[in-house]
Amino acid sequence: MPANMMIAEVGFKEKVRGSSRATAVGAPIPGAVTIIAVERGSPVKKGDKLLVMEAMKMQTTVSAPVAGKVLRLAVQPGQTVEPKDLLVEIGGPE
Repeated sequence: MPANMMIAEVGFKEKVRGSSRATAVGAPIPGAVTIIAVERGSPVKKGDKLLVMEAMKMQTTVSAPVAGKVLRLAVQPGQTVEPKDLLVEIGGPE
């Protein structure tokens, strides 16, 4: 396989790192994003469903760890992620 094909398939994935203005929500498991339940700008409460991931036919719901507003969606349905890959950023309380 040519090296450039391998790079295109692997791609770049942003890992979660600290931010003073937002809470980064990382992937808890490796798997595929199947459902995104929020949109950019959506207000969320702690515990609200953000998205659903699937790995080995088991579904995992990723919930908001804090209340605030969705600042960024870093994934799309069908995208494969690894643990700690950035999924969503949530801004301060409403």
